[in-house]
Amino acid sequence: MCQQIINPSSSATKNRILHPWLPTLRDKKHGWYHFAAVLYSLSTVLLGFMLMIRESEGEAFVVDNNNNDNNIDGALLSSFLSSSIPKLMVAIFLAAHGRIVASYLVHECAHSSVFVNPWANEWLGILCLWLSGSPYVDYRHIKKIHWHHHKDRADPYEWDFHPFLEKYPLLQTLVLWMECAFIPAVDTIAHLKTAMYPIMFYDEA
Repeated sequence: MCQQIINPSSSATKNRILHPWLPTLRDKKHGWYHFAAVLYSLSTVLLGFMLMIRESEGEAFVVDNNNNDNNIDGALLSSFLSSSIPKLMVAIFLAAHGRIVASYLVHECAHSSVFVNPWANEWLGILCLWLSGSPYVDYRHIKKIHWHHHKDRADPYEWDFHPFLEKYPLLQTLVLWMECAFIPAVDTIAHLKTAMYPIMFYDEA
């Protein structure tokens, strides 16, 4: 990126100027990792849902009551392994993990880390939004509020929670007791604030 700014005659800049319709990878050496991630996400999501559909009518988890009490643990394990539950668990994990990977790819596209061309990042970001289970979300809106997240430095670890809690004595007492019980109340509030900030204040300058 810095090389392209310093040296406008770099290959990436040439491709961007001469062939604006041709997608140009930001990192030509490791850019294929993104395509491998897209392929992995697509494969795991499809495979996961296919397994869920197939195993949704599989064998139920039934325990044979005729077994002796001494062998009840073995009967439970045998019935569990022979049922469709383990395969459904694998299917759910595959589909969920594929969607998580797609969500990370949306983040990369929003930062233009995949392609030099803005339109190519946008199209890949829209595809990854579909894979992540958010087909009706506007990619440009997601990109805008994420940029505000960086511009406004909405970071939970830079937030001073003491002035906030001093305004609400009851909440301060509750948070104190929760922290004494090893419940991360302050961390939870900080992350909720971070999550809601770009949604509530993204239109501010």
